[in-house]
Amino acid sequence: MCISYDNTQRLQRIAVNRDYWSADAEEHYRELADQLRGVAAKCRLPNPQRELLNLAQRYERRAEYFAEWAPFQQSCHQPPFEGQERA
Repeated sequence: MCISYDNTQRLQRIAVNRDYWSADAEEHYRELADQLRGVAAKCRLPNPQRELLNLAQRYERRAEYFAEWAPFQQSCHQPPFEGQERA
């Protein structure tokens, strides 16, 4: 199987978008969790309400994961200082 130049460019764009997306992923997941909790508060049925709250909790945990890894991601994308090699 051969990868064409168009596919290579597409993969490069995906990588750039992934890096951009992960830069604000923490905030995005926290916003989604807040919205889910708001929907759950309006829900009258207990099972769907519980599912929405569980999903909101999972999104909060994912936001925490991105918050923990954000400094690492930033250091990987920053160019080294003059005269210093990347670790």
